[in-house]
Amino acid sequence: MYTRKAKNQYVDLYRCGTQIFSSKSSSQFLEYFRFIYPLDYTTPKVKTDFPGPNTQALLNDYASFSGESEFAGHFLDLKKSKGNFFRDVDGNTVLDLAMHGGKLPLGYNHDKLVNARDSPIYDEALAHSANLAEFPSSSLPDLLRDAMLTNAPFESAEFHLASNEDLAMENAIKTAFLKYQENEGITLRPQLDSDYSNVETNYSVLSFTNSTHGKTIGGLSASQGGAGKMNGVPSFNWAVADFPKIQYPMSRFEQDNIAAENAALAQAEAIISERLATNPVAAVVIEPITQLNNEMATPVFYQKLRDICKTRGISLIVDETSTGVGITGKYWAHEHWYLENHPDFVVFGGAAQVSGFYTTPDFRPLQTAKLHSIGNGDLLNLIRYRTIQEVMKKKDLMWKVGDSSTFMKIELERMRKKNPFFSRVRGYGNFIGFDMDGGKTKKFQHFMLKSGVYTSVVGAETIGIRGSLVLEPKHLPALRDSIAYFDRY
Repeated sequence: MYTRKAKNQYVDLYRCGTQIFSSKSSSQFLEYFRFIYPLDYTTPKVKTDFPGPNTQALLNDYASFSGESEFAGHFLDLKKSKGNFFRDVDGNTVLDLAMHGGKLPLGYNHDKLVNARDSPIYDEALAHSANLAEFPSSSLPDLLRDAMLTNAPFESAEFHLASNEDLAMENAIKTAFLKYQENEGITLRPQLDSDYSNVETNYSVLSFTNSTHGKTIGGLSASQGGAGKMNGVPSFNWAVADFPKIQYPMSRFEQDNIAAENAALAQAEAIISERLATNPVAAVVIEPITQLNNEMATPVFYQKLRDICKTRGISLIVDETSTGVGITGKYWAHEHWYLENHPDFVVFGGAAQVSGFYTTPDFRPLQTAKLHSIGNGDLLNLIRYRTIQEVMKKKDLMWKVGDSSTFMKIELERMRKKNPFFSRVRGYGNFIGFDMDGGKTKKFQHFMLKSGVYTSVVGAETIGIRGSLVLEPKHLPALRDSIAYFDRY
């Protein structure tokens, strides 16, 4: 680790160089002298208990003026956080296997993201929170083409941006309703400035248990578990089917799992038929792996569900806000399903930095203004997303995800065989979950944090891991060793 004096000397050298040299070649030469602090960590280092004294002081100060403080658990020193490790204000260096819910696909302070400020459009993006829908920048078309179409989930895809994940899901549901309405032959009047009337419909959405799809009224109505169901918040009377409870290892329980999936599909079909006359189901929304409890089914389940939707003229909305952009080992998690017909909608956010949904031109609303808002898109986040994709391609990060995933699953399976309270290791890539019997999840999370490893509790009995794309086996001995010691804790 360099000293502060050496760091300042390098920073001063870089600043002086940028003032003296302005040519492209000189700028590229000076990039090699740009100092990025700190160097990559490889092991955690814990100095205090949690919360430490500096963290506690900040928590007390925060609580004195904001109710949001109840959600704060760690105050980070973001300048000293790097890669897969965060540094908190008490000097603890912790291996982060949650990555802010998967929103940091390249970890902390990745060099390419830090240097993205050298982009010629960075300044205009920083200086303007622009209305990109009505007053787009001249650089927007090329930026959108690079960022949004390079890894689109299917051919002929078009995208609609939103200001956040919740609004992206809301707009996808809205568009599915408009398409169902159009297919029903309901004629819409042209939207005039003085005409705000709506066609009254009673459509509904079918979702599954354990699902979480946002905090808007529509998102809450489609969410069936955890914080997604907020008692006392008004919601629509939409449909819910049971998500199949898969037993692991899958090879041992193949017939039981097939029966569970067929029962869930039969229930979904029955609900669709029952509601046809009163509250027709216009869309089915599902996560590839649920945020809550980390549940997933076999590819056959999703293939059959896709066939049901297509046969009945119902839109299939895949919620990839937590599973997209490579964390599962494929760019989009629903690629693990090997569908013959792609989903009608793919909602994205989280690791993509920008939010919205992909669909096809066939689903473009007759009145596109129904999706318009002045917050559609963000230049800074588009630059981040483009940079993330460039790094993923150049560094071939999908292979790294495979390596780290294999390491974690081997160690977790080893723990499962040794300890009866470990069970149901599941997931794809670095999006992994496992159950702990007897209410040990909070105890496990606290023990791991004291050992310098941060994990998430994603269910009453479920621990979730959401590793970054730059996570490697060399970072994971701390996870392996801490799990081994937990057996004696």
